[in-house]
Amino acid sequence: MFYKSCFYVTRDLIYYRLKILCLSYNEIYKRSKDMEIPEEYRKILYNAFMLRNEESIEIDSKMYFKNISYINNTY
Repeated sequence: MFYKSCFYVTRDLIYYRLKILCLSYNEIYKRSKDMEIPEEYRKILYNAFMLRNEESIEIDSKMYFKNISYINNTY
């Protein structure tokens, strides 16, 4: 799923950079705000968070590819 892959890679990035293991999606999203993540990927995190919380938003195909780019460029 779109939001799971986004959150899991963000969780790993938080653990790698901050040495903090986040256990919930809310905590991952909250901690991600304190990190230096490019704006284009922040939008993906926001959309993933909204989808996770069952908000009604539209995701276009570009968003899926941007998520793949985020996963591949995370270090």
